[in-house]
Amino acid sequence: MIVVDTNILLSFFREDSVTKQLIKAFPTGILAPETAEKELVALQHKLQQWNITEKQFKKGMQALRKHVDFISSEECSKFLAEAKQLAQDKSDAAFLALCLAKHCPLWSNDNQLRKQKTVSVLTTADIIDSLA
Repeated sequence: MIVVDTNILLSFFREDSVTKQLIKAFPTGILAPETAEKELVALQHKLQQWNITEKQFKKGMQALRKHVDFISSEECSKFLAEAKQLAQDKSDAAFLALCLAKHCPLWSNDNQLRKQKTVSVLTTADIIDSLA
């Protein structure tokens, strides 16, 4: 099992994305907090810069939900206080809390997240190496 951050999920919408291929081929469960799904909808305008239409976005979200389980905040709420202490950017706390709750690493290319030492953070390059 692994938790993915929003930037990794955004890459899923690019047709030629290696990240999309990795998510589709990932051998175990992929998780994200429900806040990530809401954040994707809020960031839909960013995807327009990649020439992704609203119709393509909706289709992409349906496909993404087949590969990623979005977990409710209640499932990891008891870990949120600890996660907030670990996260330099408080918007990352939900991801770290989910990692703590499920005892799994985080897939992120965010160097800030790597500075904390409680949750293991794997980059896309790490994921590729582990699947090779």
